[in-house]
Amino acid sequence: MLSKPLPGAANSAAPARRGAGGAAPLAALQDRRRCHRRRCAAAAPTSAAAAAAAADAPPPSDPSFAPLAAWLEAAGGRVTGLDLRPCRMGAATVRGLVATAPARAGDALLSLPLPRALRDDAVPAAFPGAPWAASMAAFLLAEAARGAASDWAPYIASLPGGHLLACGGGAAESGGAGRSGSESGSGSGSASSSGGGSDWPAGTLALSDAEVAEVQYAPAVAALQAYRQLARQSYEAWRDTGSPIAAAGGWERFALALHLVQSRTIRLAITGCRVMIPAVDCLNHGGSSGATGALALGGASWAPASERSICFVASRDVAAGEQVLWTYGDRSNEDFFVYHAFVVDGQDNPHEEVQLWGGAAELAAWHAAETGAGARAPAAAEAAAADAARRAVQAGTIGCSSPHVPGTCSWLLVPLGAGAGGGGGGGSGSESGGGALEDWLRGVKRGGGRVQRRLAPLRLHTPEWGAAGCPAAPDELLACRDGRLDARAAAALIALSEAAAAPAGPAGGAAAEAARMVRRRAAQLLAGFPTTAEADEKLLRDGTADGQPLTGLYREVVAYRLAKKRVLAELANGGADGRV
Repeated sequence: MLSKPLPGAANSAAPARRGAGGAAPLAALQDRRRCHRRRCAAAAPTSAAAAAAAADAPPPSDPSFAPLAAWLEAAGGRVTGLDLRPCRMGAATVRGLVATAPARAGDALLSLPLPRALRDDAVPAAFPGAPWAASMAAFLLAEAARGAASDWAPYIASLPGGHLLACGGGAAESGGAGRSGSESGSGSGSASSSGGGSDWPAGTLALSDAEVAEVQYAPAVAALQAYRQLARQSYEAWRDTGSPIAAAGGWERFALALHLVQSRTIRLAITGCRVMIPAVDCLNHGGSSGATGALALGGASWAPASERSICFVASRDVAAGEQVLWTYGDRSNEDFFVYHAFVVDGQDNPHEEVQLWGGAAELAAWHAAETGAGARAPAAAEAAAADAARRAVQAGTIGCSSPHVPGTCSWLLVPLGAGAGGGGGGGSGSESGGGALEDWLRGVKRGGGRVQRRLAPLRLHTPEWGAAGCPAAPDELLACRDGRLDARAAAALIALSEAAAAPAGPAGGAAAEAARMVRRRAAQLLAGFPTTAEADEKLLRDGTADGQPLTGLYREVVAYRLAKKRVLAELANGGADGRV
């Protein structure tokens, strides 16, 4: 029997520096050997007959999966009607779990007793004060060094690049986003955490400084730099303990292990621990609309009565030969790209978002520079923006049906027109009295589905996530592609526009002026990118740069920055749904 869906299950989810005298960024990206976990090389057919035979043959099973399934069942788990095979997702060929027989909604396709999952609270600290991910990476490397003697050997063998974790498993070269002649296809829109057999599949930890700069979007560049720095510091601290495994394995193997941990770990709110769940972490991301199942916590009929099992349960009927998918969460591409090294096409991701300001103080300073209002009293403008932002959080908390979860960082999304009657909340036209901000805050408090809570990007994988010190909300102020805005930014803009005596009327009002400010800011940020969206689209369409084929990781770099540019362009033109 299975109980309710598992609450709080969300994917929890710094290479060597390059000197300034290296090649130009784009050339460097094309000249470095490809290191992307979703490549799946295949020999080209030599004749039409061979091609036809290959088309008729069933996709080959990953040889690591049968031993993994046997290991899971010996541990008290079960794999029912699934196989690990090459799957086509968008332009990419990736590993994925495929149904070998029809399944009905409610069927448990995978199950593993909770104590048998690899938990962060069950591995030794790599060094005093080590981040959880660093300790799990060190544990994987230690177990890989034991070879077949390790209790985790079948699981490690199933990981993308798992054979490289042991010191004798392959050359420890750090690849980048350079070209590769054996790539079978990769592109934005695919969403894999399963890997595809790359030479050194360390994800974005394989990027150099020059390659990180090619990302262009400042918040992601800063996150990548912080991620790489923490990874480097963790490896050096582990090595300095005198660990022979750290010394023998080197930085590249630690980076690979850390990427595997970050891209394959979920946090269970019910226990507070982070876990890597064998076989479950072979499931690719299908998004909320494309998922064919979900995790549940309960007791499977074949498990001991005293053990709780983590189960993957089909949420609809699944046909034989269909890839089984789940969702990594309703999120923008920040976490997917930085920690998983894939990008969901921004046009297909309704949760794509962009950062407009670093905080209320930056917003106030920008507003003063743009309008001249508050320039004589910047401290007063900053205080007004901060107070409006604080009150917006209070109102949004009342109007939002999703409560804040302790140990998580989230922000509240609202439309600018969330005021009385869903209108614009215009200055002197406020129908309830008290001014535009008061009118708008009253509408936010009423909620009615207009206030959404969303987990903050680039926080889920950090050491403080889930801890008592995790900030309840990020400092930065974001906007979503549908025109919804961080409640703090909306309130601050309305307050500042109201103080500047924005004209009233059908086309005026403080909220209408605030919307104009959002459009202006989006246009400015879009103009600040070093390449245009059209140039990025051409790169992806042509599939070449400087006469060389684009490789998987570089395609994801371009696809990621293009997604941000498209959101900014939509916001500059009023939002995808015309809400701004």
